[in-house]
Amino acid sequence: MKARTIYVDEIGTTTTTYYTVPANNRAKMVLLHAEHDTGSGAKDVQIYVNDGTTDNHVMHAKSLSVGDDVNFGLSQTSYLMMEAGYIVKAVASGTGCQMLMTVEETPFLVSTA
Repeated sequence: MKARTIYVDEIGTTTTTYYTVPANNRAKMVLLHAEHDTGSGAKDVQIYVNDGTTDNHVMHAKSLSVGDDVNFGLSQTSYLMMEAGYIVKAVASGTGCQMLMTVEETPFLVSTA
């Protein structure tokens, strides 16, 4: 198992990929945090997990005022399991929004023997 923490200093105002589960791995998302720490007014943040076909909302248009943050109830016992090739994307309606996530990558090899 390899833990990886990804910090996004500025969530883009167009949908951007921030993490892709490597080939032959699964990734267990155990932390997901978003915040709006600079600027003015409220900003909407959306976070998706794409399974190769569909953008599935993890957070849908969460409005964050300056100083607001949101933590998702993820942990070692309550997590989001993603397969190889799954993509985490995010978009914000303006500047000043950040995201932090931790995933634990585990090799997942299928034996054909």
